[in-house]
Amino acid sequence: EKRQHPVQRLSQVPYILIALDLPRSSSELRIALRETVRKYRLSYPKSYFTCLSVLGKLSETEQLRSVALVSDRQFEMRNWAQPLNIPPGKIRFQVLPGDDPAAVILDYARQHMADHIIVGARANSTLRRFIGSVSTRVVAEASCSVTVVRPVREAHVRVEAER
Repeated sequence: EKRQHPVQRLSQVPYILIALDLPRSSSELRIALRETVRKYRLSYPKSYFTCLSVLGKLSETEQLRSVALVSDRQFEMRNWAQPLNIPPGKIRFQVLPGDDPAAVILDYARQHMADHIIVGARANSTLRRFIGSVSTRVVAEASCSVTVVRPVREAHVRVEAER
């Protein structure tokens, strides 16, 4: 087998960015996201993953506790990812500040050359339809493929309503 430069090897291994908003995600959405990541991991076992969470605008009190908030968010993401059994060298956990979560996700994906973004979508609402949502903007502006994950319960409710 011909030896490859490390950059060539890495370019053949998918790098998947998982955008997580666990504090505002239902347990159904958390499960659906985890199952989606599990499927990608099985399909592409050599993949690398980054779980990314965006800390929104912080109050003055929260700014004083920002280090603790980042640690708490990383701990929450690690607990969420633990059942996936992804080896430590294949998964990273990032918490970044930003008032615009979609912009932070898109910038991170571009800077780190993500091959794929997995993002959750919360329940539909009239307001979200008019002003947009993080997942909608990520789909529209990402330079890579995006998978939008909905909670399983919502999908079943829609199917039952259509019958």
